[in-house]
Amino acid sequence: MCTIVVALAVWPDSPLVIAANRDEMLARASEPARLRAAGEIGERAVLAPRDQVGGGTWLGLGDLELVVGITNRRSGPAKRELRSRGELVSGALGRGDRERARAWVEQLDPRDYNPFHLLLADRLGAEVVWSDGGRFTRVGLEPGVHWLTERSFGAGASWRHDRLAELARTLVGEDEPELADWQAILADHRPYTGLDQVGFDSMCVHARAVGYGTRSSTVVRLGQTPEQIEFHHAPGRPCETAFVDHSAEARQLLANPSGD
Repeated sequence: MCTIVVALAVWPDSPLVIAANRDEMLARASEPARLRAAGEIGERAVLAPRDQVGGGTWLGLGDLELVVGITNRRSGPAKRELRSRGELVSGALGRGDRERARAWVEQLDPRDYNPFHLLLADRLGAEVVWSDGGRFTRVGLEPGVHWLTERSFGAGASWRHDRLAELARTLVGEDEPELADWQAILADHRPYTGLDQVGFDSMCVHARAVGYGTRSSTVVRLGQTPEQIEFHHAPGRPCETAFVDHSAEARQLLANPSGD
């Protein structure tokens, strides 16, 4: 149950901050974040990790300051014959900006993909296009702290949502968290008391008994100018893996857009 926290226009110096965990089968092969040339996982250059099975990604930064991320939507067993939802992220990033990304997604057939929640965000705003497997719904996000998991938009109750609601109330009106603060948030194991428990509802999931858990974390901060961007990626559980600073690569990406 992946988690994406979106802080939109909450702090004056940071129009957009995204903190995310990817939860996935432990055996599913993936590559950590790095700068990728146009054509590697989309039509434009991006900074993103890569799913080696589906070929796409679950969260990435485009060369025009577009951030795209995805979570599954709870709906029963996934249909394995459908297309990889990681294609939605790489495809949207390949459009360049948020408006074109949204238009590209909405012309697809939702029946080709298992249900999902797709975040499209930049310094000026954010929105979610979500699918129940039969139709798309678009939701614009107002300034504030928002979150996405597989149980968002009425897909199911979750202790994690209660924790995220508490977090949203705490963050608004306070100083902007440092990277260590975000890491602590993403590494939260509550409500479970032992890492040997099979628990799926904490921020950081340890379900080794069934071969599942949090696989990586990413924190992206867009400042008032492209030069103030930050991109940090932990290629493992945030409770035991240090974040790698990819901010210089992010600035390089934004300084050299792929073009249309």
